[in-house]
Amino acid sequence: MELYENWSKHKNKLFSKGMLGLKSRGWRIFTGLNYDQNSFEKEKLKEMVKEAESFEGFLDKAYESITASEVKMDKTPSNVFCAKQFLENFNESKFIACVRDPYDTISSLLARGVQLLDAVSIVKSSFLELSNVISNINVISIRYEDLVSKPKEEIQRLMQFMQLNFSEKLLQTNPVQETTKIAGWNYDETEQIGQASVGRFKKESKEMQSKIKQAFNAVVWDKSEEVIRKTIQFFEYAIAEDVPSKELVKVLSEQKRKAIWERTRKMHSYTMFNDPIDWAK
Repeated sequence: MELYENWSKHKNKLFSKGMLGLKSRGWRIFTGLNYDQNSFEKEKLKEMVKEAESFEGFLDKAYESITASEVKMDKTPSNVFCAKQFLENFNESKFIACVRDPYDTISSLLARGVQLLDAVSIVKSSFLELSNVISNINVISIRYEDLVSKPKEEIQRLMQFMQLNFSEKLLQTNPVQETTKIAGWNYDETEQIGQASVGRFKKESKEMQSKIKQAFNAVVWDKSEEVIRKTIQFFEYAIAEDVPSKELVKVLSEQKRKAIWERTRKMHSYTMFNDPIDWAK
């Protein structure tokens, strides 16, 4: 967000991992650039940042240095938290919103070692941000479940939206040598799209399913809970009405106490001064 608002003032925060480093929006905690997850050398990147007169100019230069393609894309999930600013600042840009059943997403995050409170908060904050752009004509929404069940149809729809030609090659995998699979994933991201991650939540134990449904209802996201739920229902995902137990709320409260303190200590988006989480009454 800060880079869109004032590039010259905030651009050097990209290289700081300390308290004054650039903070991510949303519930996840990221500070500054992660060099392990991008294709740029640090010194080369610093030079591009120094020379760029705007954030838009920097991104153009950065992508030109790694690809000759006319269409440049980035698939970072956290991009949803600046989708509105991206669409407003980049002419002729488009945003692809790939959504997934919230319970399946929470289940997947738990498999990756994310705590229950964090998993629910990541999902709710993401749908809240998505609500700001889903009506934009330069945004296309794709349900993960539809992409899995009818990939050709969905890819054809995507290509039409992007004003690009469809090819059967787009349905083929493109294996690479380096590891492209995160712990907890059912698939490598270069593998053929499969069914295993659809309905992942239902493969959990009955006890865990109940805990996820209760936690989703226990965590009330500030004054935006109604908007979040309407956005989820817009994509035809069902939300159960399970009442959270006192024991679970107690566990979540302790997780929240630690989470908010950590965010306050790191001067993140959400702190004890603008804590977005309340509990269901």
